[in-house]
Amino acid sequence: MRPTRSGLTAMALVPVLLSLAMLLADPLPLLGAILLGGMIIGRQVVFADGVSALQARLRVEQQVEDHTVRPGATTRVSLEVGCEEPARASIGVRAGLPTSSKVDDPIVTMLEPGDREASMAVEVSWPIGGDHTFDRPEVTVNDGLFRASFSTGNRPTISVAPGSLVDVHVGTGGRSQATNYGAHKIDRAGVGIEPATIRRAVPGDPVSHIDWKATARRGETHVREFDVETDRETWLVIDARAAMGAGPAGMQKLDLLRAVLLTLVENANSFRDPIGAVVIRENGESERIAPSTTTATYNQLRRLLTTVEPDRDRHPILVRGKRGRIDRGAARPRLTELSGVETAYATKLRPFFSRGPRTQDAPDEFPILHVARQIARSSTGRHLVILGMDDSRPRELRRTVRLLHDANHSVACYLTPDVLFSPTTSTDRSYERYVAFENLRRELARAAGVDVREVGPRDRLGRILAASRPRYEEVTAR
Repeated sequence: MRPTRSGLTAMALVPVLLSLAMLLADPLPLLGAILLGGMIIGRQVVFADGVSALQARLRVEQQVEDHTVRPGATTRVSLEVGCEEPARASIGVRAGLPTSSKVDDPIVTMLEPGDREASMAVEVSWPIGGDHTFDRPEVTVNDGLFRASFSTGNRPTISVAPGSLVDVHVGTGGRSQATNYGAHKIDRAGVGIEPATIRRAVPGDPVSHIDWKATARRGETHVREFDVETDRETWLVIDARAAMGAGPAGMQKLDLLRAVLLTLVENANSFRDPIGAVVIRENGESERIAPSTTTATYNQLRRLLTTVEPDRDRHPILVRGKRGRIDRGAARPRLTELSGVETAYATKLRPFFSRGPRTQDAPDEFPILHVARQIARSSTGRHLVILGMDDSRPRELRRTVRLLHDANHSVACYLTPDVLFSPTTSTDRSYERYVAFENLRRELARAAGVDVREVGPRDRLGRILAASRPRYEEVTAR
C-alpha cells in the first residue's frame, strides 16, 4: 500500500499545521493537525481492511480462445472481472500477457465505484514459438488517498507450435522418410549387439564368443566380435541467417527446421546422448550450448529451438577481415535488390556486392564452415553433426560437409530447398530448380557417413512433383 498524490498532500499538511501551532502558539492549528492525522490513519486502516476483503471476493479470469496456434497467428484473449458486492473504490485490472505476445495496447479493464462486472477482449499475436504461460492479472485499488496492488486470478497457457511434422515433408527425392536418429556405434570391437567380424581365437577370449559354425567350417577355433554401442556427441548447427526467413508466417524455412530439430532433441533425450547446438547469424556465431546429457541442457535446447528467429537484416556488415569477401551466392540477390535504388546507402554498397571473387577466403566468410572447423578440432572420436540450413549457399554447404567427412565425423543435413519457399513461378521453372536441388543433395550424400534430407512444406512439394510427374520419374530412375 502506498499513498497517492492526494494522500501525500494530506500527509504534508500535518507537519505544516503543527509548525503553525508552535509558531503562533495557537491551539487551532494543533487541533486541525490532530483531526487530519486521525482521518488519514482511519482511512488507511479502512482501506487496508477493504483490500484484504476484496482479494477474497474479487473474481478475475483470463481466457484464451485458441490454446494452440502457429507462430505469427492471432487469437482472442479476454479479461473478465466480477465482484460479489458493488466496488467501493476504483479497481483497475491488467492482464498478465506473456512477454512473447504482441498487442497494440495492454489489456486493462476498470471497475468504478458501484460497478460489479467489467470485461475486455482483444486480438493478440504470437510471433515466437513455444509454450507461454500468462502471469496472474495485476489488480490496483485506488480510494483517492491510498493505492494498493496485488495479483490474483488464473494463469492460462498457450502453445505456439511451429509447423508440425504433419505439415512438413522430410525425405529424399520427394519420398518421405523418418528422421534418422537412432542407435549408434563406435569403431572398435567388443561386447555389444551388432556382429562385426570373425577372427581366430587367441588365449583369453571368452568361451561365450566362440562362433561354433565358423569353427566347424574352418577347423580352427574362431570367435565373433561385436560392435560396441556407446553415447555419441551430437552438435546441432542451426542456420538463422536472413535467408531462413523465406516463406509465409509460421511456415518459414526456420519454422520447418525447428519442428524437425525439436524431434531430434527428443530422440537424443530418449537415448541420453550428449547434444549441443550452435546458432549461426549473418555476422557469425550468436549462441552456443555445449553438449551434455543433463536435463537442464535438454530444456535449454528446447527453449533455444522454440525461440530462435531468422535475422531480418539482409545487409549485414560485409566482411570482418580485409581479405574476406561476400559469398557470391548471397551477394547476387542483394545486388539485385540494390539495382535501381538511388539512395546514398545503395550507392555505397553496390560496388561491394558487385566485386568478383578473391583468391583467398576470410576465416569468417562461411560462418557454418568456420563453426564446423571448430567442432572438428575440439572433438575427439567420431561424432554426429546435424546441419539445419538451406541450399542458397551451395559452396559453403559442400565445403562444410567435406570438412566434417574428412575429419571422420558423421554428418546429417536437413536442407530446405529454396524453391519450396519462393513465390510461385512457372511449373517448369520450379521443377528445374527442384531437380537442381536434388542433384546437389545426391552429390553430398555420395560420401560415406553423410545423410542428406530435404525439409519443406508437403503441399508445395506435392504440387511441383504432380505437375511434372513423368519427367520427375525419369530423372529419379537414373
